Amino acid sequence: MKKDFKAKIALCLSPEKSNFSPFLFIGDLYKGIYTAADLGYDGVEVSIRDSKEMDQEKLVKTMDSLNMKVYSIATGQSFFTDGYSFSSEDKDKRTNAISRMKGHIDFAQILNCSLVVGGILGNVKVKYGTGTDIEKRIIDSLNQCLQYAKEKNVVILFEPINLYMTYFICTLDEGADFIRSFGYDNMEMIPDTHHMNIEEKSMTESLAKHIDLIHYIHFSDSNRQAPGFGNIDYQSIVNTLKQKKFDGVISFEILPLPDDMAAAKQAIRYTKSLLNSN
Repeated sequence: MKKDFKAKIALCLSPEKSNFSPFLFIGDLYKGIYTAADLGYDGVEVSIRDSKEMDQEKLVKTMDSLNMKVYSIATGQSFFTDGYSFSSEDKDKRTNAISRMKGHIDFAQILNCSLVVGGILGNVKVKYGTGTDIEKRIIDSLNQCLQYAKEKNVVILFEPINLYMTYFICTLDEGADFIRSFGYDNMEMIPDTHHMNIEEKSMTESLAKHIDLIHYIHFSDSNRQAPGFGNIDYQSIVNTLKQKKFDGVISFEILPLPDDMAAAKQAIRYTKSLLNSN
């Protein structure tokens, strides 16, 4: 691997089942962590419904013992499992979503990691910039979380999501405009190649254009499986990241197909082969 290319490799895991489950070793977090360590991953991303219900000390001690890192906490399960979202008309559900996020932020501070915001916005069927009440609720909720995260020195990673799941923010152009509208220096963008494959005219051009906001990226192929199991041209994506001296995290948010172990092995082996190519 080129000396100026210092990407870290992470595996997305979940300690419990969810209605949205492109994660490996679902329900067996520590098997996933130990497997990731054995396969040579640098760390993990953990999708958590409620951080306050986690054995936080156990996770911290386990990662330290393996010399690994939790790079981010994914937050969408509060919506997909419990129906809490920033866009909900129900004030209690919005309040619960914000409370969950603040709990995640507290845990992220302990782990010294970032926080992914995507699914917790809810199933939004309006575009950003339309001035709707839905948009106002999202912005107000996210503002509260961003301010809280800033006080805790936690970075929020905003994820554009394809139009089959939301209309709100789908492309990197839209994501960048949205992020900059808040004016917080602790908010960045997390592209996901699965969503980009649907939304972007040129994935490589979009990544290059917005690389200043990108220090974390999800790799997930066109079929939501491990890179190399679909039809996305990952060599061109990796080449773009190399050219831009990307020094962040590549995390695999993928389905457990054909099974957890095979997917975990494919993701790291295939991606590292591209990273190590000239």
